[in-house]
Amino acid sequence: MNDLYARLLPPPLQVETLTLEDHGLTLDVKVTAPTAPCPTCAQPAARIHSDDRRTLADLPWATLPVCLALQGRRFFCDTPSCRRQTFTERVPTVARPYAHTTIRASQAQCDTGLALGGAAGARQLARQGLPGSRQTVLRRVRDYQPARRDQLHA
Repeated sequence: MNDLYARLLPPPLQVETLTLEDHGLTLDVKVTAPTAPCPTCAQPAARIHSDDRRTLADLPWATLPVCLALQGRRFFCDTPSCRRQTFTERVPTVARPYAHTTIRASQAQCDTGLALGGAAGARQLARQGLPGSRQTVLRRVRDYQPARRDQLHA
């Protein structure tokens, strides 16, 4: 079963529990990395301060909405010259800081918005199991930054 989860979820997440409810699927996930880099000084930290819960909307599974309940950790930064004392671990392969959707769900919203626009895109995404308002779809389109020509040939 872990192989299936590894293929369906972005790394470095590990599934703890899976709950099927009327409104969708909820996966309790945690980060498997033993350390996290401080966002200010980039030094790895291993000393855990506390736990942090975060809920993220992810891509639907067979039109069933998926919610990731991410069990994150708050770390102490023990670097003397760093101004941060504690920080919440970042998972850049999964979601941007403070986001409520995964990167891949945001990308699906953007792609649909580019093809269909705001209201039509929101309706199509809702039919597929990824709800979001037309404003959300349009915000994803506004934030879209196409790859530069020199990045395409690298």
